[in-house]
Amino acid sequence: MVSPEAEAVPTSALIRLVEARWFRTLVIVVIVINAIVLGLLTSQTVRAAGGGLVGRGLVIVDMAALSFFIGEIGIKLVAYRQRFFRDPWNWFDLVVVIIALVPASDSLKVLRALRVLRVLRLVAAIPAMRLVVSGLFRALPGMGSAALLLLLIHYVFAVIGVQLYGGTVYGGYGDTGYDYFADLGRALYTLFQIMTLESWSHGIVRPIMDVHPNSWIFFVLFVVISAFAALNLFIGILVNAMDSAKDEQESHMSAEEVADPAQRAILDELRSIRAEVRDLRAQLDERQDQAPAARKAPSRTGNETENTGKAVKAGNAAKSRKTAKKNSSA
Repeated sequence: MVSPEAEAVPTSALIRLVEARWFRTLVIVVIVINAIVLGLLTSQTVRAAGGGLVGRGLVIVDMAALSFFIGEIGIKLVAYRQRFFRDPWNWFDLVVVIIALVPASDSLKVLRALRVLRVLRLVAAIPAMRLVVSGLFRALPGMGSAALLLLLIHYVFAVIGVQLYGGTVYGGYGDTGYDYFADLGRALYTLFQIMTLESWSHGIVRPIMDVHPNSWIFFVLFVVISAFAALNLFIGILVNAMDSAKDEQESHMSAEEVADPAQRAILDELRSIRAEVRDLRAQLDERQDQAPAARKAPSRTGNETENTGKAVKAGNAAKSRKTAKKNSSA
């Protein structure tokens, strides 16, 4: 039977391999090469170059990259074991590799297209990109509130726009003109185009101003509130979330994460030694507590024996005195 110490030796060696800087750099290089190969494979001219040799060579490189990714996942599974599944980024890598292993038949063309998801492994391989994605997910609740606020602003201005500018065909769009505020749905789309600042002035506002000269107040107010205020609110929420994610990452960075694998192995050994020392101290304290009780027990027994002997001697002396008195009286 293999001892836990002997089993931990190859596991720690695999952890040092996976977490080594050169290995992570190699993974990034393979991902970049695989991304370039996948891009070249989309070109029929490149695939047909050299009588098809270039295309076959690119396919071989793609299969080699996939084999490397499978080996990487296998090493991580053996090294980390249950801890592998605690990291969501490992789940992402595993799903991407599994999708690449599915046969790309005609009925599964979508899965063939999803092979390019392997490029997204750069997000998991580069810590800075992981921080950005973590900040983005952290910002989703706040961005949802901001999106609801922006929707309310659109709804209010759309209702007002239908009431003020609906029912009129304006120039600037097509040959016969266009009613930008004919109903609520058309008004919402018109305001969305204005918010994106896409042809909002000469395409929408100026034709309406030809009929309603004071309408510029309505549109300028909407642009200031939606495009300048609300959209910048999204940016502020995202930046704040990224700062929070960075602070949390730094605060949770322990000595194990800072040290290299060799130092982590030394720390683990020190922890085990400290645990053994605590156990030995507890056993020593128990023995010291039992020793005084063991010493006191014999002393109490000796005192009782001595007192019993004195009582017997006193009884014998009393009997001898009584006997002497009887003899003298006789």
